[in-house]
Amino acid sequence: MPQVIEVVQSQAPVQPSLSLWGMFLKTLPYVLVIILILAGLLFLLWYIMKKLKDDKNVFIQLKKSRISLCKIHGDKRRGKFHLLFRSVRKKNQPIKIQYMAGTRLVSKIIGYYRGHYYSNEGNLMLFFYCQTKWLVLPKPDILVINKNAEMSYFVLKDRKDGKGEQVRERLTEQLPTDLDQWTENEIILFALGVDKDARTGFFFPVIKGNDGKIISMAFPTYQSLKNVILTSELYEQTDAFARVVRKAVDMSPSIKAYQKTADSSQTVESR
Repeated sequence: MPQVIEVVQSQAPVQPSLSLWGMFLKTLPYVLVIILILAGLLFLLWYIMKKLKDDKNVFIQLKKSRISLCKIHGDKRRGKFHLLFRSVRKKNQPIKIQYMAGTRLVSKIIGYYRGHYYSNEGNLMLFFYCQTKWLVLPKPDILVINKNAEMSYFVLKDRKDGKGEQVRERLTEQLPTDLDQWTENEIILFALGVDKDARTGFFFPVIKGNDGKIISMAFPTYQSLKNVILTSELYEQTDAFARVVRKAVDMSPSIKAYQKTADSSQTVESR
């Protein structure tokens, strides 16, 4: 009898169907990559928009230039660059305010030194850290300390002169100039505190006069910085106007013809 060989076919193992949780875990890496890419694109768009906006703000540009000058002139012994704010607090010299509260001397740390220099408009620019950004990084700020003995400005009155124009009156105010004291280990400001001018983004000291009234240094600070910006803008406009006039002269056919005629006349005379 012929031999019968029985062949047993092995069945392929049945793959268990993925549960909802399993599908989520399988697609999670791809979802995270997509989220990171979108977050990076949004951050890049935000950074570009912020930079374009900051480039149009004259006070932000002035602050950046003043910070650069403070770094150049700063005392490296008093403070250096540190990536984390906690390192700044440990290694940079403190900036303190001091004032009398009755018979008690109050002393508080308001920030930490990073650099300083004396500007041409008569202010002490003090580059310091007093805030953090992104929780751990030190945020750079500028404290403007007045060194001008007086400030003059014009105010508009409610009356008009003989020509029908509103009367402007010139006022002069005496300003304190001895607000700071530099010791070997710290910098002391004789003030009640510091405040920030929302228009400029610069800090200024808040002080009390001999009569007990608060003296606001916001307006003198703003006035001096505004004069710096106006001078810079006037110079740039004058320089731009000179370039336009020079280009117009170079492109004018009549002026070119006159220049050639003058050059020819000079050549004939020299012969």
